[in-house]
Amino acid sequence: MKVTVAIILFFSFFGGLGQVSKERINDLQIEPDISSLWIKEIKKQTYLKKLDVNCTQLKTIDISSILVTNNNSKSEFSKNFATFTGVVGQDFERVDFHIYSAIKEKNQDYDLKILMKKGSLIDTLSGHLKLIEAFNLPEIFTDKSMQAMAFLYEFNFISEKPDRGFTIKGTSAVSFYVKDKVVENFWMEDGSFREYIRTFVGYYIDNKTNQKFNCVFALDVAGLYSYLPFCEDFYYIDEENPDYYFIKDKYRQYGWQDYDYSNPIKYEWLDK
Repeated sequence: MKVTVAIILFFSFFGGLGQVSKERINDLQIEPDISSLWIKEIKKQTYLKKLDVNCTQLKTIDISSILVTNNNSKSEFSKNFATFTGVVGQDFERVDFHIYSAIKEKNQDYDLKILMKKGSLIDTLSGHLKLIEAFNLPEIFTDKSMQAMAFLYEFNFISEKPDRGFTIKGTSAVSFYVKDKVVENFWMEDGSFREYIRTFVGYYIDNKTNQKFNCVFALDVAGLYSYLPFCEDFYYIDEENPDYYFIKDKYRQYGWQDYDYSNPIKYEWLDK
């Protein structure tokens, strides 16, 4: 059965999410912890109804299948849900991820296997998702048999090649709906709720030097309704089309030269 999701939601969350300023402590500028800031912003939203992470209902849910799927056949809107694009560091260098294995451990924790492309290097990562908050999304669907949820995870990805020596960690949001005990992805074509469906906010850490760089990635990076939180300097907005987010020319040299707004996800690198 096809499920058509076309809901227009206006969230004040969207406007404030990317606005991050440096804090001053004893006249020293301190870079904000974007992962922690994102958790705070999500928790402030009154339309999210908090669930007990230890309740029986959550323990029976297994989202491993939707973490690795690149097609939602039950939706009128085809969407990739396992392949991500994002940025690393002040130059917003492009980085790509693909989750190809997800195994549920206890409760709502998952072990992942991920392919990552940064520049010309392709790496295999071991990952882990640890549930920290769970929310119900009431009144999202008119069909009362469909229950929408948003899970907030701590994520930790580490390279399986010791010589690479890096870790990517932070906070991830995963949204889905449950119907007849079956878990499915959903996508809102009008851009609503996009921040929660699949977004990772955190850091790329060089384990050898202990240097830490912002790392944010999601299903869509730029284009209509699509942007990465905490990356406002990465974009310019066309005044005639304020819902479009475009990549600034000065950052195209960092992997964005051939970025296609109409077809942003490229799979060629997965076959190498």
